[in-house]
Amino acid sequence: MFRDLKSDDSSRQIAALTELSEYLSFSSEEALISFPMETFIPVLIGLLENPGHADEAAAQVMLLCCRCLHSVVDILPPTARIITAAGGLPVLCANLLNVEYIDVAELAVAIIEWISEDQPIQVLKAGGLQAILTFLDFFQISVQRQAANAAALMLLPVPPAGVLEQ
Repeated sequence: MFRDLKSDDSSRQIAALTELSEYLSFSSEEALISFPMETFIPVLIGLLENPGHADEAAAQVMLLCCRCLHSVVDILPPTARIITAAGGLPVLCANLLNVEYIDVAELAVAIIEWISEDQPIQVLKAGGLQAILTFLDFFQISVQRQAANAAALMLLPVPPAGVLEQ
């Protein structure tokens, strides 16, 4: 599966991503403990950043990558640190600032919300607040709530201006 993800053939990538997405959607925390996250997450982020195909294949690759990342963070929240370390935050923010596919953007909001619970300052520094709020009115109300929650989580650890002046 890993070899197919790194392949230049879009059909092999999509098949591998579909298989991985299905595996992750049925997985549990116990099953994912032994899964090589440090190996797969950087590849998923790389594909999300540069799907490198025609429009339809690129959309499918990006959507499947986001589904995989969302499943991983949902089942095993500490993997948010791996996503951050692999450079995933700027990629997720870029997908929100340049909305090409609404499904990808909605999943990016959900992933950023998960990461904001654990690493709010890193998300804020990566431009997460601007990315989350730029097209807020474009999303359905449920996604708007996720975005507002993510923004609140990012700003929670920021001290008031009076503290910074002292």
